[in-house]
Amino acid sequence: MSSGCIITILVAQISPPQQSLDDGNGGKIFVYVETTQSTYTTPGKIEVNQYEKQSYVYTAPETNTYTYTKRYMFWINANGYVYRFEMND
Repeated sequence: MSSGCIITILVAQISPPQQSLDDGNGGKIFVYVETTQSTYTTPGKIEVNQYEKQSYVYTAPETNTYTYTKRYMFWINANGYVYRFEMND
C-alpha cells in the first residue's frame, strides 16, 4: 500500500482494522496487528564424559516457541486518503 491510497481500497484488500484512533487532525489511524509463532527443536546429543571416558552425557532435545508481532499503522486524512504508513517489528 502506498501513500495516497483511498481507505476503502485499503480495508477491502486487508480487512477492517483491529484498532482505529483519531490522528488529531480530523483523520484516523488504522492499526493492524499480525502475530505469528514458530517452533524450533534442537536435537538431543550424546557426548563422552571428558573426565570418565567410560561414561556418557546425554542432552535431551529442546523445543522452543517464539512469538513475533508486527504492527502496521496507516494514517488517513479527513478525505479518506492514506498519508503515512509505519510498520513496527
